Amino acid sequence: MYLFLWCKKFLIFAVFLLFCFIFPRPVFAASKYWIGSAGGNISDATNWATSEGACGVGTTATAPGASDIAYFTSSCINAATIDQAWSVQGVNIASGTITQSAALTVGVSGFTQSSGTFTGNSNAIDIAGSFSLTGGTLTATSGTLSAERNFTISNATFIHNSGTIALDGTYTSSTSISTSGAVLNKVTVNRSFSAFATRTFTIAAGTTLPLGDDPTFVFSNTCGDQTCRVSVTNNGLITAGSGALNMTITGRASAYNEYLYNNGTIDFSSLTSANIVATDTNYTGKTINLSSLPSGTFVNIGNSGTIDLSVGSTFTFTGWFSNSNGANFKTNSGLKVFNMSGSFIVDSGSTFPTSDINLSLSKV
Repeated sequence: MYLFLWCKKFLIFAVFLLFCFIFPRPVFAASKYWIGSAGGNISDATNWATSEGACGVGTTATAPGASDIAYFTSSCINAATIDQAWSVQGVNIASGTITQSAALTVGVSGFTQSSGTFTGNSNAIDIAGSFSLTGGTLTATSGTLSAERNFTISNATFIHNSGTIALDGTYTSSTSISTSGAVLNKVTVNRSFSAFATRTFTIAAGTTLPLGDDPTFVFSNTCGDQTCRVSVTNNGLITAGSGALNMTITGRASAYNEYLYNNGTIDFSSLTSANIVATDTNYTGKTINLSSLPSGTFVNIGNSGTIDLSVGSTFTFTGWFSNSNGANFKTNSGLKVFNMSGSFIVDSGSTFPTSDINLSLSKV
């Protein structure tokens, strides 16, 4: 009997140890506070403390590492220099001046600046979390600043430094970009993830998304289930430079084409071609400008506002086209070929060209 009880207790203890090794307790981010001398290096452990305090005052800590959040507060406003490649869990700037001289990698706690000054150089800034600039001045890297979650600028000065903002990663929740009128140089979007739900990407009102030359825009949910949906909503302005556009908005293992909702303005008038894999819904009073495109391939178009193809030559729609009551489909300079394979609906209350157009319909 005693042997049985001893064996039972030993088995329970062994299972407990095994559980601890297989499922270790989470390691929480530690807070490190800048207390350094003016122009000090972030790599110097003596410039950091484990609690907020005046410059040179506090418990000496190790320099922040990959599991730590680095804080720059008003208690010590001495300038800091990122003197070597730096990887931290998060960066929080509330005061002072931080100068980048090496690559900066930030984890899921993200990059937050509410005041102070951050000056980038040409090295990369890679953020696995969100980017939030709500005060102060930030000069971006002239290279690439990437963020995997939300990208927000408000009540602050943002200097793009001719760099690129890359909205990338595999984050599985809905995300947005909101810049409150701040000028961006170039933005790339390449987000592919797997989520058993609908996920959205929203361009906020007052935000201009310049995609640059030969742009590629990817927002894709790859989980393979019927619930794996995506949509992109534009409430601001999306522009592109010259060259060819490839835009892919897909979900449900690419079996269906998901939605691009335009509630702002899309200006692709400088492109030479466009391939858009999405169901494009243009709302009342809104504009999609494709007026310089000599050719374009689209899946589905639902137009309740204005779509301008005024100097086009060949456009192909592989799904359906609908021009709703009050909508305007402009082809002022003549549309040479308009190919349809699917349903074609032009409401009697809408504007659609009746001359100088070669309309080809194919039954599917």
